[in-house]
Amino acid sequence: MLLPFRFPSPHYAEACSLLSFPLLSFLFFSLTLFLSRAHTYLPTHSFMHTYPLPLPHVHTYPPPLSLVHIQDVAGLKRNLARAREKIVGLENQIGEMKRKEKERQSENDKKRFERHLKKLAKQKGKMTQEEAASRIQRVWRGRQSRKMLKKLEFDLAMEMSFATSAGGDGRDEVVSDSSDETAET
Repeated sequence: MLLPFRFPSPHYAEACSLLSFPLLSFLFFSLTLFLSRAHTYLPTHSFMHTYPLPLPHVHTYPPPLSLVHIQDVAGLKRNLARAREKIVGLENQIGEMKRKEKERQSENDKKRFERHLKKLAKQKGKMTQEEAASRIQRVWRGRQSRKMLKKLEFDLAMEMSFATSAGGDGRDEVVSDSSDETAET
């Protein structure tokens, strides 16, 4: 119950001073509490913190996914798919280059083998043009590796040496000019 004090009364001043300390301390405490939690209530900007800040009293592990995180994950998946497509394309290009190199190498080996056959046919002179051409085609249908090529060259040289040592058996001899044309075709 409030008693009517007059202004100059000392009792009035004493009552105001007694009431003002708890009131001021409560206001100060609530203000400091609000300011310490202000980033949870108010949006702050880059001069204080980065926005949004995590709530200090909420501990969620892992943090909940926002729309930005979901979009980032989708973007990463798209980038990963593009990278895989590029890798597959590069692997295909490498395979194509290896295949072309192997074809070029086999063509070089085939030409070298044809030259060697022509030279052997010229030296021995006992193989007809048709036999030389069919032998080249038969060898190069199934066997194109270098090791098999060396073995075939050795076998062919042995066969031709046996044929010449046995003597002429009625085959046509290869003329040097016509054997060049036949081996090239």
